[in-house]
Amino acid sequence: MLQVEASASCSVRASQAPDQAERPTTEPPAAERARPQPERQAPTQQQARTDDRPFAVQTGAFRYQRSADDLIARLQEAGHQPRIVRVPGSDLLRVRVGRFATPDEARALAGALRDAGFEAIPVRDADDERPS
Repeated sequence: MLQVEASASCSVRASQAPDQAERPTTEPPAAERARPQPERQAPTQQQARTDDRPFAVQTGAFRYQRSADDLIARLQEAGHQPRIVRVPGSDLLRVRVGRFATPDEARALAGALRDAGFEAIPVRDADDERPS
């Protein structure tokens, strides 16, 4: 049955003249063309400061808030300013430190965190972070 449906959906009916057959188009339908486009907003000062720093250091990823909070407390006791974030496509709470323009800066902090006894990996998706 699937085979018949697939072939039927792709074929042009014999009753349609060749010039009436559906043709792919690159133009949007008239209703979409007439719709006003929203104005692009200028980035906020916070976005402007962080969008050019796509690297961060991740010290943990947790399913439960309590686990993330425990790591936050340990990082703060060690003098760091951690944050809990989410990234698209995952429900995990990620504990991260820093925002950097280059991977070398992130690797340097990751090394220092590992030397202090934390797990740490540089990540490049800091621009996708959303507050938890």
